[in-house]
Amino acid sequence: MFMSMILSALLYGCTADVYTTSIDTGFDETVPGDDDYFNPVAFSISYTGGWDEHQDALLEWSYDGEGYDGYIRLTLVSEKYFSLSPDDEVGLEAESCEVRALFHAEPAPLDAVHRDDGSPATLRAAFVGGLEIYGFIGPECYNLDPEVWADGEPRESFDGMRLGLGFGEMTNFLSGSWADSTLLNYGGYMLAEYVAINTPDGTGGVEFIAEDWTTAILWQWDVESGEVLTDDSNLMGQNINDPVLSGWVTGYPSWFQPLDTLDLGLLQDGAEDLGSE
Repeated sequence: MFMSMILSALLYGCTADVYTTSIDTGFDETVPGDDDYFNPVAFSISYTGGWDEHQDALLEWSYDGEGYDGYIRLTLVSEKYFSLSPDDEVGLEAESCEVRALFHAEPAPLDAVHRDDGSPATLRAAFVGGLEIYGFIGPECYNLDPEVWADGEPRESFDGMRLGLGFGEMTNFLSGSWADSTLLNYGGYMLAEYVAINTPDGTGGVEFIAEDWTTAILWQWDVESGEVLTDDSNLMGQNINDPVLSGWVTGYPSWFQPLDTLDLGLLQDGAEDLGSE
């Protein structure tokens, strides 16, 4: 059940041929009053899509014969979000919204450290590039304070954002986010997903160092076609101890970057101008 729910959730809204205002979120999108703005305080980042270590590439994938681009999920959350139970799906949806973006990236060196102690981390693969936003999931992404966010949406702040993404061995920080039973059942398919964004260095410039933000679970696929493989509608995990890894990646964030530690005007520095058409 868990694995089939993962697939249906990640298929929702994952096509790239939509613009922000055309997505049917399934919510009642009534026009809010000025005092009802959604006020995000932090965000997470995760990748959904194909990865092949031999090709050193992030790749398209398909399910039931339908092809999809890999994409980045950037989830904005409110302060209240952190006080809610993980089982409170309705409450979590009301206190968050999701930005979907294509990741235009190439393999590149990426400095990485472990979040818990700052020690250097070794990556199996790393990619650097920029984001191209193509849609929002959830009405709150249309309901930000226009005094802070251009047009009351997060598009201008994150479109073209420089991003580094890497995969490495699972870390203590990320493992601590999971129940022992989950690690027992899925730990053999888990990798650490390292994320780098531009953070102020205190002198007007930026640092770009990856840290372990997200657990990546690797699922089996057909290497030639990119078709995600299932057994009676359930995903099948890909053993991460194989010498060369290839599969479909889904990400589960543990780290949410506080917005008050960033300068949104610096997020695009060092990336190509990839503004949406």
